[in-house]
Amino acid sequence: MTSAFDFYNGPADNPDPSRYRSCTLAGANVYLVAEVGAPHNYGISRELTVRTVAFGTIPVEATLRLEQVRDDDGLPRPINIETLTCNPDGGTEVPDNEINTELYTRITSLVVDGVAMRLSDTCRTTVPGKMQLHGNGYWYGTVDGENVPPPPLPYWKNHLFNLSTGGELNGTIDVPAFSGCVTADGDDLSALLTATVSGNDNPLRTNQGSAFSCTRKNPVAGGKNLPPGPGQATVESVPCNLGLDPANPLIPPVPEIPEGDR
Repeated sequence: MTSAFDFYNGPADNPDPSRYRSCTLAGANVYLVAEVGAPHNYGISRELTVRTVAFGTIPVEATLRLEQVRDDDGLPRPINIETLTCNPDGGTEVPDNEINTELYTRITSLVVDGVAMRLSDTCRTTVPGKMQLHGNGYWYGTVDGENVPPPPLPYWKNHLFNLSTGGELNGTIDVPAFSGCVTADGDDLSALLTATVSGNDNPLRTNQGSAFSCTRKNPVAGGKNLPPGPGQATVESVPCNLGLDPANPLIPPVPEIPEGDR
């Protein structure tokens, strides 16, 4: 998925002056970016395909989007990510990252046992589900005369995370009960989808590229970086400089789900 970052960086309060000389906080307010023609430019993901089996025998394929919670003005509330970097004597420490947010899950199409159900556009979880992600921190510098080098990039290959350079995030996402999942024939499939798709603590792993790797220069604003624009929901459409620098390699795409029995 592609996201737009509102990035900020600067000095931070020192959580432990007896241990650290100084600290810097890098943070970003993150907005999901949808493809061209989507209901909203920001705040919803591209469509994702999920395949499962209902009641042990019936194949179900659902196409869904993740949606950020919106405020009273209809604007998406950002997902906030922050990385605190501190400097103890002789080194640099990046603590673990914890990301907590809530996302709705909307189902845009449904195929049950090979038959398209022609769902209404109101099929969504009744409440947003909790998403929790954890990023492993790291340390480098000199300890007792021994030099510990920084971990090699990219960090997602080493199961580490830093907002600025990206990395791996692991956690869970909850998918609450569905409502409004009515077909063109008037059948309400909300209970079926709740039984087959809903559940808590679904494992989730995501690899984030560098926060600076997918930006465009704005000639009007003095060359300031611009986030991905409306409809720029792929690496190719931004365009990104991923793959042009060892620090920003292209994250491998998720393999397609194979057809047939599994």
